[in-house]
Amino acid sequence: MKFLNLSFEKSFGAVIFRKDESGINKYLLLKYRWGHWDFPRGHKEGLETDEETMRREIQEETGITKIKIIHGFLATSWFWYIAKGKEMEDRLKNKRGTIVFKRIYMRVAETDEQEIKLLSPREQVDFAWLSYDEAIERVTYPEARKILQKAHAFLQKLS
Repeated sequence: MKFLNLSFEKSFGAVIFRKDESGINKYLLLKYRWGHWDFPRGHKEGLETDEETMRREIQEETGITKIKIIHGFLATSWFWYIAKGKEMEDRLKNKRGTIVFKRIYMRVAETDEQEIKLLSPREQVDFAWLSYDEAIERVTYPEARKILQKAHAFLQKLS
């Protein structure tokens, strides 16, 4: 939704984990071309549901096709930024605001797939499967760190 030069957008994604050989949760973090480490997520296309968006974004960014959503967890956060460069040009061409307020909705999802295929090299440049302690140190933004803390606590209660 655009109002004046503002765009209000939603992203959907997941804190993805897998169990290693010893049963320890390993969390997937992606390194984005801008240098930060975060979780896979993205915006809706067409008439997708929130879950369809989450699954598509995970597949597009990581190649993971088999995920099991762990119900009972939903974390939200938000941020804003000013579009620059090619993104700004595209937004202006499509009559979308260049000041973007983004609300993020995150689930928890488990996979047994270990191999990652970075399918959006213009966005993601690296990945890592990390223990909770390693992931909490590597994730870049405080809001993403809070989401990881909540997701980890949620999974600990289920164990």
